[in-house]
Amino acid sequence: MTFITYFQNEQKFISTILTSKEIILNSDVIIYGAKNDDGYGYQRPIQKQHLNKIIKYITENPKDFMLPTSIVLAVNSKYADELVKSSNIDSLRESYGRIFRIVDGQHRIFAIASIIKDANANIDLKNKLIDFNFNVIILVINESRITTEMDVFIDINSKAKRLQTDLVNLAKYRAMKILHPNDNVSYEECIQFICMQTAYLLNNKLNDTDVKLNNPWLYGIKFELPNKDLGITSNGIISISSFTKSITGIVKLKYKKIHTTQHDMELIKALEDVAVEVYRILLISWNIVMNKWIGCFNIGGILYNNKYYLQKTMGTSAIHLVLYDIILSNQKKHNDHKNFEHEFSNIINNSPLTDDDWLSSGKFSGYTSESGFRKIADMIKNNI
Repeated sequence: MTFITYFQNEQKFISTILTSKEIILNSDVIIYGAKNDDGYGYQRPIQKQHLNKIIKYITENPKDFMLPTSIVLAVNSKYADELVKSSNIDSLRESYGRIFRIVDGQHRIFAIASIIKDANANIDLKNKLIDFNFNVIILVINESRITTEMDVFIDINSKAKRLQTDLVNLAKYRAMKILHPNDNVSYEECIQFICMQTAYLLNNKLNDTDVKLNNPWLYGIKFELPNKDLGITSNGIISISSFTKSITGIVKLKYKKIHTTQHDMELIKALEDVAVEVYRILLISWNIVMNKWIGCFNIGGILYNNKYYLQKTMGTSAIHLVLYDIILSNQKKHNDHKNFEHEFSNIINNSPLTDDDWLSSGKFSGYTSESGFRKIADMIKNNI
């Protein structure tokens, strides 16, 4: 086994040929928020539709299928020299476990692994796949610069594949604060992290065991590609930038409780705790909204409904302005933050607006500016 080392600027790479078996046995995929995420995960879960497409291609073309694009792996620098010197990844696995992380190519590798594990698959095809060769590019990553690995993922997926990379940017920020605790953390960076983490929670959690409420925002925020495995063909109802902008005011009110002098992991934990608090406030509030204007939501499965403005930018911004006003007023009065639920419920349930008022191209057509969002908020409160 030959490993060729080279540099591009100051970044070290290793080039080699590995079989699919060698990649499977020696590589992990660290998915953001998964059990094996130690603070550096950034990958998305496997998309079954994409996986099945590759499996179908291979099984229908067993004699002439080709997967010519390189697999991109990453390895920590402490293993790189030993890897090149020994040329024996099996011995490294025995000593250190799986040393590689898949940066690009996880669907191809998972597809091959699925066929190999399939008891009904053709035995000749399975044997061919076990020894199937891939050109492999290995990024050598200094443990203190793991965000370089995320930058490569962003570069591959935002340009070559045109995938959204908001999740990776969120993971990159988290990793930077873990690795570089002495770097100054700006106020705006903290706010942005909380907003993004809140959106991530809302977009991915079916429900919350503490508040025991369904989540009308499940897959509703355009955070990444639609998950067609779950029957989702629409890529959300509101952009991540519009959603995070709409909750920035609320987040700033909640962020005041944090001491910015906290150290790396303490700060990350504190920011994540604020995100969970805002997430639950929004979950409670949007269940009240859903009960009031139930006709603006789909029933069962994914709840958002593109036929209505309610969860689009103008509706979401207006609802969050109402919520912001309540939280701000309570803070000025030094009231318990739990009072927001009672006040918000009263405002929403007594609102004169109907389901039909929220129809796209209807009553609120043209209310696309900040002043327009404020006018809709006033209409919700019956102040106009």
